[in-house]
Amino acid sequence: MTTTEVFVALRPLRKALLHHAETDAERWLAAARRDATEIVEAAEREAAELSDLARARGAAEAEEVLAAEQAAARRTVRSAELAARMAAYDRLRTEVVAALRALSGGPDYPLLRERLVAEARRVLGDDAEIVDAPGGGVYGRTASGRVDCSLDAFAARAVAALGPELDGLWSS
Repeated sequence: MTTTEVFVALRPLRKALLHHAETDAERWLAAARRDATEIVEAAEREAAELSDLARARGAAEAEEVLAAEQAAARRTVRSAELAARMAAYDRLRTEVVAALRALSGGPDYPLLRERLVAEARRVLGDDAEIVDAPGGGVYGRTASGRVDCSLDAFAARAVAALGPELDGLWSS
């Protein structure tokens, strides 16, 4: 048998093998396309899920940041409000102290001083040592105690005694 005869004899086998290879290749190619489509679809679903998750996380983080900024703003406003209240309270106290101190230069001060001395002795006893306080009024002291009957102390107590009445100054 010659090479040509062998070649001719193998032609149907070659054709069958080639057909079988083409069929296998088409089947593998179709399977690869299906797999690729499934992979792409799964990747798209995962990307959409990740995008939704990222959006939700971003929204949650934005809400947290907003809540923190709002809380900080409320603290700033509250701090400013408290500072303004303290300034108003200090000014009121200063004005009351000034008004009471003005009494020490008035004609009725000797009688007021006598009453303050009497109050100090009532609290501490008749043996209390009495000294004049700067700005008016007196201090009393014994070995066992002290009492402040100064005009400054009375001013501070008068303003503190206003308590809830001061709340009207802060409300609008």
